[in-house]
Amino acid sequence: YVEYEGKVVAAPSSMRRVPSIFQVAGENQEAVASIGFPGTWPAELLNGFNLAYGAVPGRLVEAAEHSWERKPADRAAFPESLYQRALGHYTPIERMDRHDTSAFFVLNEDEFEMLYDLPLGSIYKRENPLRDFAITLQRDRAQVALAEDLLGEFPLRLVGVHLELPEALQPVYWRAAYPDHYELAANAYRRYGDAIDACYRELDSLIGRLIEAAGENAVVCVVGNRGFGNSPAPVTEPGEAPRLLPMVLNESMLLVYGHGIRQGADIGRADVIDVTPTLLTALDLPVGEMMDGRVLESAFTEGFLSTHPRRGTRLYTEDFLLSDERYPSQIEGADR
Repeated sequence: YVEYEGKVVAAPSSMRRVPSIFQVAGENQEAVASIGFPGTWPAELLNGFNLAYGAVPGRLVEAAEHSWERKPADRAAFPESLYQRALGHYTPIERMDRHDTSAFFVLNEDEFEMLYDLPLGSIYKRENPLRDFAITLQRDRAQVALAEDLLGEFPLRLVGVHLELPEALQPVYWRAAYPDHYELAANAYRRYGDAIDACYRELDSLIGRLIEAAGENAVVCVVGNRGFGNSPAPVTEPGEAPRLLPMVLNESMLLVYGHGIRQGADIGRADVIDVTPTLLTALDLPVGEMMDGRVLESAFTEGFLSTHPRRGTRLYTEDFLLSDERYPSQIEGADR
């Protein structure tokens, strides 16, 4: 996020000063697909496909608006036809069926019709967390379905799909998963107690579909940007009994699976900046000289490392920043 005209907004793609992994792979003639990642509005040209964050409605971004000011020539996707393909998989919230929420919540008819309830111990001040969840669920399903289509039609070497469902559920319904630690309203555990577990079952299903579509020779990397947990000790406020608080943690998970990956291995502590160098190695591409992260060699089998020796490093320059081909809005003459 950045400050822009007195507001905090999602950073646009025009502010990036180094190439993304999708651009690096594209420079090396690898076909790629970037689906729904933050920091990709407006959609940049890639050697493949780019669906910008906010193109498909999400919990923070409606279809008709974006936290970064849109311009007439901005593209929601590259190529532009990709946007309509994505929307073809998206179910608007007004057309949702009860089946879409029954696995996550126990709602009465009125609640389902409104998709509304007060936040349950939320650490965020949202007015309608059920609606946030419903929109995000449809967004994630649409983006996975689009990725399945592309994987079935094109020889893609790198595909990234950004899923937001945990972000829509965990901060709001964390307390319901731990009824022994929190004071809940009547029936709250019965109605919301399975929401987080159901969220991860849904993610398992979505990731399983992507693994199947990618094929047996693919390397699959699952990265979490943050975790959620309890405060390390009960918090006592004047006049209240001691209680635990839900917290956002700077620790999450990194799971790697597929051809050339050591099965059942613990790769130890890693950092989010290690993901790109590791994936470049899996793609047989040089690692950037200026990258802060390291290659997680412990994730690979000895056989893979012997038959795919490291290709050294390369200085991925900023030349792409000077090209009129980087920003669709610039190509079409819009004032950035």
